[in-house]
Amino acid sequence: MEISYIIPAHNCENTIMRTVKSIQANNDKQQYEIIIVENGSTDNTKKVLQKMLASFTNIFLFHSKKGVSNARNLGIKKARGKWLCFVDADDYIVSTPICNDNVDLVIFDYLVGNKDKKLFTSSQSIDDKAGIFELKNEFLSNPTRYMTVWSKLLKNTIIKENQIFFDPKLQVAEDSDFFYRYLKFCKSVLEIEKPFYHYSIDNESTIRSAKSAIVSQYIQSMQKMRLYKKDNRDSSSAINKYILIHQNVSIVRGVFNRSDISFIDKIIKEKKIRQNIVYKEALKEESIFSLCKVRFLPQLFFKVHLGIMADILYELRAKYNEKRQNNQR
Repeated sequence: MEISYIIPAHNCENTIMRTVKSIQANNDKQQYEIIIVENGSTDNTKKVLQKMLASFTNIFLFHSKKGVSNARNLGIKKARGKWLCFVDADDYIVSTPICNDNVDLVIFDYLVGNKDKKLFTSSQSIDDKAGIFELKNEFLSNPTRYMTVWSKLLKNTIIKENQIFFDPKLQVAEDSDFFYRYLKFCKSVLEIEKPFYHYSIDNESTIRSAKSAIVSQYIQSMQKMRLYKKDNRDSSSAINKYILIHQNVSIVRGVFNRSDISFIDKIIKEKKIRQNIVYKEALKEESIFSLCKVRFLPQLFFKVHLGIMADILYELRAKYNEKRQNNQR
């Protein structure tokens, strides 16, 4: 068995068939299996999946407790393939995967909506220690771009032998936490300059729609990442950047996306979030020079005591997100 596709299925009656058919269209039936883990759906997902079982011989259906981490963990335990490929039930595959048993990780370009996310300028294999270290730090410093579990092939043996599972306690960034722990065992990486995965933005995910609890959920996830710095001092700056990027995400989604409070109230809430030790420490440890990139502009403004400029950026980003979502409906 070459590849095990693991799909958590929760309230996906309208999209799961598209996901499965995309895998079927881009793979040899003798080389892969599709593991679907239904987890607490309240729509007709279960009925749709039962019909699919009668049509496809290489689909295996399981049930888990509610939560994407519980579903993925069960999928990992059931997987028989050399490689694991995580696919969300509202996304789909757009090309044939490229497997290489001589590497520990295969990572592809991907599509977000109709836009091609060009991660790499060319396809190449990296297996020298310095190159892998630099690559891992780049991934950490730009987590929303790289630190996902989709659009990748991960070795089943590395996951099973090192008991790497998703943390069910984390409600956000659980995939980044999983991928960080997986990266610790990667000694070689194959980069593929070809879109493999389509990340859909026509269906609002839990992260994109939830607001009230998102801030505390991100703080919980970042507190766990903060602990990793103790055993990984050489990557402490990259981990700080990981934390600061998620600070931006949490503030935009949890505060500035809200329409029920004024701009002044948003500023007050933003300041309170910024005082949390996990964000305060990360900002303090980074120099102005290290923050001179567009994605760290809010932190650069915080560093030079121009917080109002960061708040304006957050407000503009929230409005852009809202406009984009409206255009997709």
